[in-house]
Amino acid sequence: MHLLIDSRQALDAVALVLDSAPQRRERSDLIERRLSSISGASANREVTVEWERGHNGHPLNDAADRIAVLVRRSAAWATGVATSADLATSIAQGAAVAFATSRRPTE
Repeated sequence: MHLLIDSRQALDAVALVLDSAPQRRERSDLIERRLSSISGASANREVTVEWERGHNGHPLNDAADRIAVLVRRSAAWATGVATSADLATSIAQGAAVAFATSRRPTE
């Protein structure tokens, strides 16, 4: 599993969870759930964590940013969950194609 993270604070939190037994820290419940999920998914796997500068043209980072904006706007505009999920899926699929294309060797 390879994690690309654009927040130094999040990178430190994930590294701490991967390096030690999970324990409750001074974080929100949402962050605790995400860290617990990463910890569980990393069991019996090699995990690498890499900092990626945000807003720097990386297709996966750009997609994550677009999905975060989508979630904020969907909440503010009371967009239906199904519509928001469809849009997020479309963004993620486009990012996957862009990322796969960017990693292919050029001939």
